[in-house]
Amino acid sequence: MHAGESIEETMIREVYEETGLEVKQKELYTVYSGSRMKYKYPDGNEVVFVMFIFHAEADLTGKLAADNKTLIYVDESRESLKLEFKFIEEINIEEISTVQRPVFEDLKKGVTTLLRT
Repeated sequence: MHAGESIEETMIREVYEETGLEVKQKELYTVYSGSRMKYKYPDGNEVVFVMFIFHAEADLTGKLAADNKTLIYVDESRESLKLEFKFIEEINIEEISTVQRPVFEDLKKGVTTLLRT
């Protein structure tokens, strides 16, 4: 987040910067915090992330490759090297960052609570 930026503004900016997509509609879906969000950096620094997850809609017209799942976008800062849409069943949890795993675990289990620890 930039100083003074709301969580909605941050999400809209980050989606655009990392995907080139403009968010048309949005709704807060859930908030993650607590023990499942602990992370230890290689330098030993330990943090607990707070993650706001949104249901967001964007217009994909002209943005998908011929395979109809790969987003056509070149991220100048190289934060997003390959962007692909997948069904939740196709996602291998072991390939997901440990901080982001709780989101995918809960999606697969059908968890729907607003606050998740």
